[in-house]
Amino acid sequence: MASKTFFCVDAHTCGNPVRLVAGGGPTLQGDNMSQKRQHFLKEYDW
Repeated sequence: MASKTFFCVDAHTCGNPVRLVAGGGPTLQGDNMSQKRQHFLKEYDW
């Protein structure tokens, strides 16, 4: 069984939970954040 490890920071901002992936995520393709987001959603929607 393959396993992957990533590092995240959990916090609250104005009462809303936030989880920031700080390391270990995949290398994303794209020239800007919108393209990288679309690539993540298509290929790595965990």
